[in-house]
Amino acid sequence: MLRERNKQKNASEFSEAFLFYLRNSYHILNYEWIFCNFMKILKLIPMKNFLTAILIWFFHFNCAAQWVELNSNFNNNYFHDVYAVTPNDVLVVGSNGLIIKSIDGGMTWQQKVSGTSQTLIKIQFPTQQTGYIIGDQNRLLKTTDSGENWLPIIVEDINTIYSLSCINENFIFLSTDKGLVKSENGGVTWTNPNAIPISFSNNVSMQFVNKEVGFVGNNLTNLGETNVVKTTDGGISWESLNTRAPFHFINENIGFYYYYGLYKTSNGGGQFDMSLEFGRPNLRDIFAVSENTVWGLIDDRALNGDTSTQGIIKISTTESGEYTKEVWFDNSFDIDMNSIHFANENCGYIVGKKYGQSKIWKNANGSNTTLDSKEIESQNDIKIFPNPTSDKLNIAIKSQFSKESTIIISDMSGKLVHNQNYTGAKKVVINVQNFAKGTYLLTIKNKGQSYSQKVIIK
Repeated sequence: MLRERNKQKNASEFSEAFLFYLRNSYHILNYEWIFCNFMKILKLIPMKNFLTAILIWFFHFNCAAQWVELNSNFNNNYFHDVYAVTPNDVLVVGSNGLIIKSIDGGMTWQQKVSGTSQTLIKIQFPTQQTGYIIGDQNRLLKTTDSGENWLPIIVEDINTIYSLSCINENFIFLSTDKGLVKSENGGVTWTNPNAIPISFSNNVSMQFVNKEVGFVGNNLTNLGETNVVKTTDGGISWESLNTRAPFHFINENIGFYYYYGLYKTSNGGGQFDMSLEFGRPNLRDIFAVSENTVWGLIDDRALNGDTSTQGIIKISTTESGEYTKEVWFDNSFDIDMNSIHFANENCGYIVGKKYGQSKIWKNANGSNTTLDSKEIESQNDIKIFPNPTSDKLNIAIKSQFSKESTIIISDMSGKLVHNQNYTGAKKVVINVQNFAKGTYLLTIKNKGQSYSQKVIIK
């Protein structure tokens, strides 16, 4: 009898969480449209259990379901770059000298004084306190108080700065119209190591992994060309690599680039081997969280003729060591994602625009997946209450989940506050009295796949 009661208790908690997350879901593109169409489908397809109904919802959400659109209240500016110093401390730069900062994982944003109206295009933080921003013409800004205040740095005889790479708070490289320059004292003085054997442009990629080893290349529009060089002596000498930009190295040996698939090197660029083939030609931006996980923004300008970035790809390894892909793609030219950055394995941000307005997206669980629509079978009545809540989350359904699933609730920094398995549930009750007020992500995992949803605790 006691064992049966425990089963019923676990079952009730699971169904509650599922219904709560269904009611509160919102999508990277158009939540209202998807919800209405989801309800129409439910009326047409008979179903035997509640879980399979949710799988239809997951299918319409597709792979972008893990990316939550944030409200920055600065929609009239164009966002060019984002840097997540920590999961909570995030800075974004854009047009008209815009610098905005969040210290609560993107829930609120504050504008910081840049002292310029020039467009700011790239930001990096080599430490939590010290950061650098480059902008149009020869604009270079520096902060030593975690982005609260910014001061200009003069780089003499330079007209344009294209990119930057920071090794630490003092050691900085810049790609400029006069070639590569570096500072070893935080921007007080600058030197030009040597002429670099490629010409820089606005689409340059540059990454130094330490003071000696660095990679520089142009993001070419001519598909199939290579134009990347490497230095192992701090820019004094250079060698050409058989690769292309954009690229991302996690250390001096292991790095990635993308061209109709993901290529990986384990010997510092001496040889790149294809790890996974994919039909899209280019990425606008690439970010390797680790050797096992690479994210990218799919650039389809060569296919559709416009300049928009309309897709997100996550490439990761399986237990057997093979790389697999999870892709979200949208045909709308009104979505343009410009830059991606992860603070850790689970928490990342994207900036760009949607329907002419600047947008910020956040992923707090590192997932870019959707559940399998082949599980769809039947329909049942669903009830959820209350929402938002400060006490308990209640979910009631007519039938039960027959397969084991896991509910994980994490705060916006990625910290776990609830993690439990459920099997055979008709009703789920999750006690949230000890949760701090705020926004959480509820993740439901089933059969090795997952989906996340916003939860509000008042």
